[in-house]
Amino acid sequence: MPASIKNKISLLERIYERDPATKAFLIKISIGSYHDIFNNLDPAPFVKRDLDSDLMTYMEESSVDIPLKYPLILQFNAPADIRDTEKEQRVITGIKTYFQFMIRSYKREINQVYQRSITYILSAFALLLLSFYLNNWSSKNILYETLVEGLNIGGWVFLWEAIVLFVFKNRDTRIQCKRYERLENSPIHFVYS
Repeated sequence: MPASIKNKISLLERIYERDPATKAFLIKISIGSYHDIFNNLDPAPFVKRDLDSDLMTYMEESSVDIPLKYPLILQFNAPADIRDTEKEQRVITGIKTYFQFMIRSYKREINQVYQRSITYILSAFALLLLSFYLNNWSSKNILYETLVEGLNIGGWVFLWEAIVLFVFKNRDTRIQCKRYERLENSPIHFVYS
C-alpha cells in the first residue's frame, strides 16, 4: 500500500474509530432521545419523518471524509433510560426509508440527465447530417453558406453539451447517490450508557 494511502487511513483512524470485527469506520452520533434523530417540525411518524438537518450534514460530511470503498457503521450513543427496542426498530426503519428516498431522488435526476444527453446527441447528429447534406449543394449565396455553417456549429455544440452533461455534470450526482447507498446499507447500532 502506498505511503499516501497509509497516511490517509491513519488520519481517518484518528478521527473515526473502526469496528475491530468488520474494520468498518464508525460514525458515532450522540442523542438524548430518539426524537433528536428526526426533524422536530415534521409531524409524521418515525418511519416517514425527515432526518434532522444537522444530523444529515454530519453524516454526509463523514461519508465524504471516508472513501466509498470502506464500509460504515452508524452508531447512536444514547442514555440507558430511553432504551425501547420497539422505538429503536422504528427509528432504524425511518433512517433507512429516508436514505432510500434520497437514492430514488438522485437516480431520478441521473435518469433525467441521461435523457437530456440522448436528446442532445440525436439533435447533434440531425444538425450535422443536415449540414453535411446541404453542404453538398454548392451555392455561392452567403445566406445559404451561413445557414450550413450555423447547422454545423449547432450540431457540434449539442454534441459537446451532451458530453459535458453525461460525463462531468452527472458525476457529482452519481457519487452522492453512491454515498447514500452506502449509508442506507450501513448497519445501525444503538449503544446505551
